[in-house]
Amino acid sequence: DVPRAGIQALACMCDRRRRIGKQGKAVSASGTLLKCLESALSTTSCAEHLKCLMASIFTLLADDDRPQGEEIDLPEVGLRILEPFLQSSDWGLRANGLGGLTALLAASTRVASQLLHRSQAPFLAILHSIKKPPPGPEGRAAQNNAVEVFLLSCGDQKTRQAVIEFGGIDILLDALKDGEEGCRGLMHAK
Repeated sequence: DVPRAGIQALACMCDRRRRIGKQGKAVSASGTLLKCLESALSTTSCAEHLKCLMASIFTLLADDDRPQGEEIDLPEVGLRILEPFLQSSDWGLRANGLGGLTALLAASTRVASQLLHRSQAPFLAILHSIKKPPPGPEGRAAQNNAVEVFLLSCGDQKTRQAVIEFGGIDILLDALKDGEEGCRGLMHAK
């Protein structure tokens, strides 16, 4: 499978760069890297490999120990990478965007909370994916990733307040009322 091989190769390169530590050059959000990430996120056949890649990328980009002049606005870069996928009507692509958001939250809660407050797209994708995912594996994957993002993001007080304002509590309660199929992602997260 060519997409899987490409994603694995890029993840391997990122892992090698991460292991070098401070001796290596800081990873920048170059056009080439962003295009590689767009191509990887457009692949719906290897979700687990994609999660590893996104975790590696966001860990490298979230590095605070950068020389002056090489700093990046990670919330802006993260939004540029993930927003098209979070807004997608294709549930497989939306699941990938939510998986990437999970990786960003794991790499830097502070950066991820800033991203969540710059655009409505992440909150809308999270809440819509929890409330009414379509039947099938893509819907379940989107719901599972959305619940994971929801729970990880609630560690930040400002984000918790936004979740309440966007009606997140009501959506969670409705998902629990929908029976076993509606709350499978919630139970998985538990």
